[in-house]
Formats: sequence, structure tokens, C-alpha cells
Amino acid sequence: MTVLANRVGCRYLHNGLTNVRLTGYPLSKEAGAVRIERINTLHRVIALGLVQKPGLLSREEIRSLRLELGYSQEDLADMVDARDRIIRMAERGQLPLAIRSDVELRRLIYTHFEHPMPPIDDLYALVLAPRDEEFLVRVVPDEEQIWKLAA
Repeated sequence: MTVLANRVGCRYLHNGLTNVRLTGYPLSKEAGAVRIERINTLHRVIALGLVQKPGLLSREEIRSLRLELGYSQEDLADMVDARDRIIRMAERGQLPLAIRSDVELRRLIYTHFEHPMPPIDDLYALVLAPRDEEFLVRVVPDEEQIWKLAA
């Protein structure tokens, strides 16, 4: 059985994220569970969508990106020039990630996925821009049924 995400989209929970919607992609349903094709591509698109959004990353987004990279909190702290307790506190929502560390996490994602990276000044401008509290990562299939960010 195949189901389609409707116009509004179905919510996709991944690594603690709640702001991801899948729209217009056929999802295979097997034994009461939904199987998503090309899951690695979907996770790549979600990560790249997060690092392209304005404002500081949320606690859920920091955790999701860290897990996508396969890093422990200590590993990520080393990579973004922060203390591991700062990463723990940021993931708990007790304090925001420092602007420089936020930018470095975004750079790690671009590098990890070998995706073209915007200039560093543009990344800083993005992080310093007002955060859209209603930000959703909207993901749709392209002509070849490969995940991409919705326009």
C-alpha cells in the first residue's frame, strides 16, 4: 500500500525535530509502519534546510545536526570551539549556542555533505537575522522522486 503526504504534509520526526513536513511524496506502508524511500537523501535535505534558515539554531536543531554528523557532544564541542558542557546546555535549551559556534556547526554540515558553502559573511548574517518561530523545513520530491526543499 502506498500513501501520499497531503498538501499540508505529514509531520516527520527525526532526531527530535518537530518542524519538518513531507509533502507530495509516496510513502510505502508496510505492516502498520511507513517506509520512506531514499531516507539518506531526505536526512541530507533536512540538515541543509536547517543550516539555511535565519536565526540561531534551536536546541532540537543543534542536537539533530550533531547526530546527523555522528558526533558526541564532546566531539562537536571540539569542532565548533566550545566546551562540551556548552553543547549539553544548548541542547537542553538552557542557553543559546554562541554565534561563532552556530556558524561553525553550519559549516560542518555543508562540508559533511560536500555542498557548496556560502561565504562566511553570509553565514554570520543568516545567524544574526531574526528567527522565524514558525520555520518549517518543507520537503517535496522532484521530478525523479528525489527529496528536495520546497520553494
